Amino acid sequence: MCYATAQNKTISELEKAMNAIARLPEFLDDDDLQRHHINGFAKHHMNGGKKVAEHPIMLVQPQENPKFLTPIMWGLIPRWEKGE
Repeated sequence: MCYATAQNKTISELEKAMNAIARLPEFLDDDDLQRHHINGFAKHHMNGGKKVAEHPIMLVQPQENPKFLTPIMWGLIPRWEKGE
């Protein structure tokens, strides 16, 4: 797994390229998922900073159900971190 990545495409561009439909919770929109630098250790601020996730949220196309793009929380947890 890599430490950093990017997500420059809009949701509609991803849906077209992957031939899938994005299933997003109400609190996520295009602006929340489109990022030029995504750090595996960083928090993810959404809705203008009103909501915060512990790690960045990315869209994936699950192998079990490739018809959909599903948001997941992606990040790295250092070995010295304790708990969840």
